[in-house]
This record gives sequence, structure tokens and C-alpha cells, in this order.
Amino acid sequence: MSRSGSDRRRDTWKSGRSRAGFSLIEVLLVLTLLGAVFSAAIWLFIQNSRFYDRSDETIGARENLRATIDLLAAEVRQASPADFLAAASDSLAIRFNLSRAIVCDSTGLDEVALVVFDTVRAANVPSAFRGTAVSDPYDSSFTFLDGWRPSVIGKGSGPRAACEARGSSADLPSSRFRALRGWRSRYGKLPRAGSFVRIYGRLSYRLGTSSFEPGLGVWRNGQELASPFAEGSSFSYVLEGGAEQSAVPVEALGRIRAVRVRLEATGRSGGTRFQPPVRLPAEHLIFLRN
Repeated sequence: MSRSGSDRRRDTWKSGRSRAGFSLIEVLLVLTLLGAVFSAAIWLFIQNSRFYDRSDETIGARENLRATIDLLAAEVRQASPADFLAAASDSLAIRFNLSRAIVCDSTGLDEVALVVFDTVRAANVPSAFRGTAVSDPYDSSFTFLDGWRPSVIGKGSGPRAACEARGSSADLPSSRFRALRGWRSRYGKLPRAGSFVRIYGRLSYRLGTSSFEPGLGVWRNGQELASPFAEGSSFSYVLEGGAEQSAVPVEALGRIRAVRVRLEATGRSGGTRFQPPVRLPAEHLIFLRN
């Protein structure tokens, strides 16, 4: 039986309609696939962000740790056992050289001429504590006069002439020469030619609560040097004979031979629910000069 023209047109219209659209199952499948792709992209973005954030925190903590230990070691290493003023598990204090000099000549007028061979100009050491140490020629022990400094009464040509007369090099600049007075009032005598003189201040390090970050900060002379560090960071002291103590009484400070520094740097974010905090421990042994 032949079909009419209208029936053929209706079948053709239905066939074209079917070819032009999508079924509900196809739409749902595409949406599911797109959702999975977007979810994977978002997850990858979050993971990359966490990776870079953690890498930045790790690098920052490592640099913080290295810089703090390097500075602390460089300054504490200059001290001798006799220079220690305090030694506790969370703090230490030493006499820190601001200038060093050799006595060229002395006179009966209570003054000496000397040549300064070393000066620290940017030590950030408060002026509230100053002192003078004197060692006789060929003697390694010092007499410490905490809180006292001789008066500077001359610089340049006068003390330079006295020093050059005693054999000082003529190549040194005039700014290196000083004349100081007031020795008898505190030292009791004039230091002899060849005596070693040190002018020093008090340098202290302390582990205390940070003003900027959660955790501990390393404080240098009352100013926060670096942070954050974890609780448990500490100092300990190796004594002559090898014994190690977390604190040393004043009468035994001269027995200290090395300082052990234990620091654990942490990330600044402190971690999250999905990511533990960055923690980088380090230990450094600082041997004192003889």
C-alpha cells in the first residue's frame, strides 16, 4: 500500500527533529563529565596553591633560621668564658667589644696614648652599660671594670706623636690614635705600654613571645630580631670537662666553653585543617674563643 505525501513529510520531519537534538540521558552524561572536569581542575588548582604556599613558608622559615643562627654565632663566638654575664635556657648575655686598642705610652699625668685597631660602629648595643677591660703585656687575663670608661682628652696628632715615638706605624690614619685619662681613679694605676684595652657593651639574646607572630621570637638587646620559632627552642652550655647544662650560675660562668643553640623555625601561617605547620629544627654548637 502506498503512503500519502503528507505521511512521508511527517516522517521526514520527525527524523530531522531526532537528528537535531539530544536525549535527556546524553545531556546528563555531558553535565556529569563537565562537572568531573571542573572538579578536577579546581582540586588541582587548590593543590598547586597549597604546594606553593607551603614552599614559600618552608623557604622563609629556612632563611629565617639560617640568618638568625649565623648572626648569633658570629657575635657569641667573639666572647671568651670570662665575658659571660648570664647564661640561662632562654637567654644569655656577654660583654661585646666596641673597640680594641694597644697602649703606646703612659705619663704621670694619669693619661695614656693608644692606637685603636678595631672598632664596631653598627653594633646596636645600648649605651646604658659600658665597661673597660685591661690586660697587661703578655698576659691573657683581663681586669674588667664594668660601668666605667676613661675620658677621651685628645685625638689625632698629639697621641699619634707619642705612639710613633714608641714604634707605632706611621702609615696608620690619625683618627686611630687617642689619649685617655682617669685610670688611677678606677683601675688604680696606669696601664703599661703594650697593654691591651677593650671598650665593651652588654649584648644579650633572649627567647621570648613574639610581638609579630604566634610563637617565640629571638630578641637581641631588647629588640625582636626574628620570628616565629616553636616552643622548646633553647640555649644550653658546654662546660670544661664536657658536661652540658641548661643554665649556669654566675660563679661558674668562667667554665663555659661552648653554647649550644636549638631553634625550630615555623611557618607564619601556623598550618591549617588540611595542612600541618612548617617546622624546621636546627642545632648549632658555638665554640668560644680562648
